[in-house]
Formats: sequence, structure tokens, C-alpha cells
Amino acid sequence: MTTACAPSRPLTERPQDRLEELKKTVSASRLNCFHSCRLKFYFRYVLELMKPTTAALFTGKAVHMALQHWSKARWRGAPIDPALLKSLFMENWKESQLSDPVDWQEEEDNERNKAVKKLASVEISGGRCSRME
Repeated sequence: MTTACAPSRPLTERPQDRLEELKKTVSASRLNCFHSCRLKFYFRYVLELMKPTTAALFTGKAVHMALQHWSKARWRGAPIDPALLKSLFMENWKESQLSDPVDWQEEEDNERNKAVKKLASVEISGGRCSRME
């Protein structure tokens, strides 16, 4: 099942006005996009259509957030409880699903459980591996 792209913000200005705004600053990524595919440039930068978040990207963001908390705690020398890490992951997963829904095609539980298993294999504290139960 495919999901249509949606504008990142309401289209309140005309495409010509948006083009004029884009001409004020130039970036390498916009130039590369324009040279590779002008229609892609038009959709991305003029109409500001955004692709829906994929299941893999969604999962990666949730895991990244949990690992970021783990890394900060490790950097500060503070112990982090594996249950807290799992709790942070699950909370972020639920909040993200509300703000940026993903079409899981009935695979959400499976993907979430795989991500939790990956987190469980992370070195939790002081050079030791721990498992989240």
C-alpha cells in the first residue's frame, strides 16, 4: 500500500513566489536535485511535498533516541537502568507514531520487538553487556 506525499506545510503561497524565495539562497543539495531531476526539485522544494516516513526510518529514529540517552548517561559516568532505556524507547515509539504515523501493514509489533532486541544487545554500562528483560 502506498501513501501519497503531503505538503510539509499548507500551500499558502503561489509556486512562483516560492521559486523567487528559493532564488535568494543557493545550496549544493538543491542544485544537485535540480540537475538530476527537475520534477523532483519542483515537488521537493517548490511544492514542499514530503515522502511519508518508512517503517525502517521510523524504527531507526526510535532506536537512535534510546541510544542517545544511553550514550549521554555513559558520557556523564551515570549508570543507566536497562528497564529505563526500554521505557524511553517505548514512550518515544508511541509518541512518534502519533505525530508521524507509519503504514506498518500489520508488522508494527514485529518491528518494535526486533528493535528492543537490538537495544538489549547494547553495552549498557561500564564495558559490560546487559540484557533488557
